[in-house]
Amino acid sequence: MISKKELRYLVVIAELGEEARLSKISERIGVKPPSALEEINHLISKGLVFRLNNLVKLTEKGKEEVKRVERAHRIIEYVFYNGGMNIERACEIASELDCLFPSDAIEALFITAGRPKKCPHGKDI
Repeated sequence: MISKKELRYLVVIAELGEEARLSKISERIGVKPPSALEEINHLISKGLVFRLNNLVKLTEKGKEEVKRVERAHRIIEYVFYNGGMNIERACEIASELDCLFPSDAIEALFITAGRPKKCPHGKDI
């Protein structure tokens, strides 16, 4: 499992793509470059990212983690939304829980929810 902090960095790195330089990452996260570098080094030690020509890139393991947590988020959000919660609150709660659930629990929620194709925001599950 990864922490919310680790996930935040992975998502920012994925969103920045070829622009994922330390300065841009730290700016987007809202921390000083030395703090961002410390977390990036931590992610490197976990095999989630690597550095290449001043860029920070996701490893395959890092990409898999981002996809796993995005899927978990969308399934959790779907369950709460379909339970009568408004979309903003469902998203907020999903953001708190998405990296806490193991994959088998997410799969059980997915099956229980009827194997939805899209989250309430219309994104593929």
